[in-house]
Amino acid sequence: MTTTKPTHIARPIADSSLVRLMVLRVVVVTALMGSAVIVEVIRRPGGPTDPLYFLIALTYLLTIIYALAWPFTRDRRRQLAYVQILGDLLIITGIVYYTGGIDSNFSSLYFISIMAASIILLRRGGLVAATAASILYGSLIQALFLGELSPYSAADAASPVLMPAQVVGYTIFFNVFGFYTVALLTSYLSESLTLTGRKLEEASDVLADLQVFNQTIIDSITSGLMTTEFDGRIHFFNASAASIFARTASETVGTNVAELLGETEDFLDQVKAKLSDNRRFLRLEGKYLDGKGAEIYLGMSASYLLFEGETKSGFLFTFQDLTEIRRLEREVRLKENLATMGEMAAGMAHEIRNPLASISGSVQVLKEAESLSDEQGRLMDIIIRESERLSGTLNEFLAYARPPRFEPAEVDLRRVLEETATLLGHSAEVLPEHEISLDLPGSPVHLFADPNQMKQITWNLSRNALQAMPNGGRLIMSLSRNGKGEVVMTFRDEGIGMTDGEMHKVFAPFSGSFERGSGLGLAIVYRIVKDYNGVIQVDSVASQGTQVSVHFPLERRTID
Repeated sequence: MTTTKPTHIARPIADSSLVRLMVLRVVVVTALMGSAVIVEVIRRPGGPTDPLYFLIALTYLLTIIYALAWPFTRDRRRQLAYVQILGDLLIITGIVYYTGGIDSNFSSLYFISIMAASIILLRRGGLVAATAASILYGSLIQALFLGELSPYSAADAASPVLMPAQVVGYTIFFNVFGFYTVALLTSYLSESLTLTGRKLEEASDVLADLQVFNQTIIDSITSGLMTTEFDGRIHFFNASAASIFARTASETVGTNVAELLGETEDFLDQVKAKLSDNRRFLRLEGKYLDGKGAEIYLGMSASYLLFEGETKSGFLFTFQDLTEIRRLEREVRLKENLATMGEMAAGMAHEIRNPLASISGSVQVLKEAESLSDEQGRLMDIIIRESERLSGTLNEFLAYARPPRFEPAEVDLRRVLEETATLLGHSAEVLPEHEISLDLPGSPVHLFADPNQMKQITWNLSRNALQAMPNGGRLIMSLSRNGKGEVVMTFRDEGIGMTDGEMHKVFAPFSGSFERGSGLGLAIVYRIVKDYNGVIQVDSVASQGTQVSVHFPLERRTID
């Protein structure tokens, strides 16, 4: 890694630096030059001080000129700085001349101007100012010593102070040495300060970039990230955590983690106890409620938040939303069950149907005998009826295990629902207390599908809804298109509803709880919907009713 040397630093002249230089000039003129007038008045009472007044006025005038030229020198700030420094050196030389030359107490004003040049213009400007000051001061003293320039005071001219040439030379040398020393030291310090400031700015920029980068990484993590104090107060909540819990970070920071998770007050005590056995983290899984009251299933890891790798400063929680994964796992288990039952159905159907047909046929023949008693006839009727019921169950088995041949066509789902409602109206399953309503669009809703499969879906879902209302109620069958372009069929009843446990296995074979059902109707519907890449959703509340929605994707239908 290379480091830039101060001598190579080049920077534009800051506007604020030149403004400070002009302000400094006014202050110096007001303070030092004013004191020079006072010293001269005390030193030579009644002596002429007009030249000093003139220099003071000239300084103020030049400052005004610099200020007026300011708007027109935006691209020439460096040149303006050099002009101001050289102008100041000329005025200082005049002050030194009018206040005693080599005996003047105001030769130190050169150092102020050189320092200003070194600070504003760095080393090059400081050396230029030191060189100009050396030339001006040396020329002035040399001219006074050689008599080429008369002292300003008439008394000094009449009785000049005689000094050896060596003293004059030493005076000039030490002042010139001081000029360059001040220029080099001041410029070195200024450049070092500039370099340090630049490094600080670069470090600040790097730090800011790192903070933004780290924040970007944290916000890009799909897992929720949360930190808490030891007392449970949430200190940090990243964007994924806010999305999972449906809460903003501002709403969550400052609240207690046990309150957020719906845990008991001793939740953190339990976490501490389980982390005390040299365990680096604790794995938790469970159901929680988000900010909207919806149930979410989270997989969570809890660990200590370590400062510098040792000091425990709180707790760190990372968590993932497993709700969708759990739903997919249930679907996989359901599909596995469906596949198993399908294989069983194919084998059972062949083993049972033939003997069952023989039994039913034999009983019907025996029933025709005239010597049968009423009790025997009733028993034979039971055998025939139960045989027919068992035969219907076997037929559903076969429909589930070996679906009929797929013959797709353009189907108007509106007509399918209308025909289903008509058939149900004449069915023995519909009680006087039942009401069937249709909520259909005014225009046809076409879907490219097998008509028999669509009828099977609507018939099974409708019958299931009626069976869920043993004491009567209203069945509403609706059809629509949602914002995604999907075709949605909805069946809503006012029946007994389902618990969470019943909803999780509603599509499993033989999971039905109705007396007259085989438990395969919804399993068949589920298989057909999945064959069309559709989605079937069940929303139910115990004792309040159930709504089943079937979504068929856009790509499986034609658009009018």
